[in-house]
Amino acid sequence: MKSSVNVTQVLFRSAVCLSVALWVSAVSTALAFPVTLDTLVGVTHDHANDVGHIVEGDKDFYDFTYSFAGNVPDPGAGSIDVEGDTLGTHHNVDNALHGLVFHSDALSVGPDELMDILLGYTVTVTDPGYKIHDILLGMEADAVGTGIAAVTETVLVGTDVVGQAAVFQDENGYSGDDHAVLSGLYTTVKVKKDILLIGGEDGSASIHRIRQHLSQVPEPASLLLLGSGFTGMALFSLKRRVFGKKG
Repeated sequence: MKSSVNVTQVLFRSAVCLSVALWVSAVSTALAFPVTLDTLVGVTHDHANDVGHIVEGDKDFYDFTYSFAGNVPDPGAGSIDVEGDTLGTHHNVDNALHGLVFHSDALSVGPDELMDILLGYTVTVTDPGYKIHDILLGMEADAVGTGIAAVTETVLVGTDVVGQAAVFQDENGYSGDDHAVLSGLYTTVKVKKDILLIGGEDGSASIHRIRQHLSQVPEPASLLLLGSGFTGMALFSLKRRVFGKKG
């Protein structure tokens, strides 16, 4: 009997240790972000092996691109960190905005300097019952004198522009976060983010952090089914009350 109890205890402790190990492994994997952008640019999206993409909430971000123009050295995609970010209640898809945050210490210019970086990526909703509805764009930047920092975000479906948002910072302050409702409801969109820094004659500008989130709404078919369900429940309740009174 004593031996049986010991075996049970050993098995229990082993199960606990295994659970803890799996939890630690999961947490470690979840905390692997941020990653540098160069680990995503040009990498084929392979969801099965968790390569070339970032999943945040019900959004899958992939097919990242990077290009540079300017009269200063290219800071490179490796100078930009990117990670998933959620505004609102993470587990409530109706109240959460899932997106990406880009941050870097290398995006800065001085007098007579210019830096123009174009980032691109594709976003797909992983829940088929929802569609992308609008975008929210924000940034944290500094500008002195004639310096200007600006980010313009263009959302496309195919070659059609379906939404655009823009923010900027100059010596007078920050324009404020920008919000844009898309022209329709979409499962997949392409995002092009133009990051522009201008020093001007005697100024400087830098961008430390760019925030981009997308919200989603139930697709019309889902709303119709939901409405039909509520209608059916209401009719069933009414029928019970009516026939209940007759009985």
